[in-house]
Amino acid sequence: MCSLSYDATKSIMMDTSPNAYLFCPVCGQAGGALVWQGEHYRILLCGRCRLQYAWPLRVPADFYEKAYAGECWEEKTEYQEKVTLLAKGVIPPVEHPFYRRALRLLKTLVPAGGYVFDIGCGAGGFLALLRDAGFRPLGCDVAPQPVELLRYLGFEVYRGTVEEYPSSWPAPAAITAFELLEHLPDPVGFLTRLRQRFPETVLIASVSSPLRPAARMGRYEPFDYPPHHLLRWSLPALRIACEKAGYTAVRFIHLPVQGNEIPGFGLARRLDRTLGSSAQRKLVSKSVGRFKKYCFAPLAWCLTLFGFRGGSVLVVASPTAEVWRCG
Repeated sequence: MCSLSYDATKSIMMDTSPNAYLFCPVCGQAGGALVWQGEHYRILLCGRCRLQYAWPLRVPADFYEKAYAGECWEEKTEYQEKVTLLAKGVIPPVEHPFYRRALRLLKTLVPAGGYVFDIGCGAGGFLALLRDAGFRPLGCDVAPQPVELLRYLGFEVYRGTVEEYPSSWPAPAAITAFELLEHLPDPVGFLTRLRQRFPETVLIASVSSPLRPAARMGRYEPFDYPPHHLLRWSLPALRIACEKAGYTAVRFIHLPVQGNEIPGFGLARRLDRTLGSSAQRKLVSKSVGRFKKYCFAPLAWCLTLFGFRGGSVLVVASPTAEVWRCG
């Protein structure tokens, strides 16, 4: 998690207004059950839609700007590494299987040369995939560093929110939002504004899957805690949020478990303690990931047979049911 300044932490902890965040941000159910208590946040479980949500539902305004600047604990150094690559003219690749699956789906929905708007585009990995596939990528992000570098590399991106979508840009044929909904304090409001701004456009999003091994075993990764992730989605909560926003057709696409998605039961962390430099820790993390990907492949196949699913689930939300004729 990102280290918070004293003022940012104080502003979060002083937000004690009655009932401010004690209702589920998706279905409105009151009185969530406490499932985790930290120093600055707690996580509650909604008894109706099974969403797990942080209290308070707030992230410091400069959280991701600091992450890309490297002013974070080691879990977030990946942001700075991506900016370093961008500054060298290298777009960090996106390796998770759901990106390729989403690209295959887009090829059935959007004609060649069509515009695809990627919200929360980060360091531009998916923008590059879109461009290579013959699409016209558009992007936005809240962090200034990657936006400036992507512009320099020739991508059409802006810093800001959906409401600030440039009026000179064409309406996109599809919208993507990968690993974004976990970060939002008001996901229904965000989806509603998106639906109102682009009423005929299909949305392809992804979130950390509630069926992944780590979640079903209760061994959540460091990134799955606030302030990085404010929400841990359930499938019912995802459907409710999309339908409240006005998407009439919602579909989930699950992927099989990968070997590197199986919890290592602290193996990498135990090795980290014996190493000093961040470069050594990074090398160990990558080596353990490669080892698990291939050596745990048979176990991953068995877990998939028993109902476990890959690390992320794709959510396809459409204003009409016509999208189901494709992909």
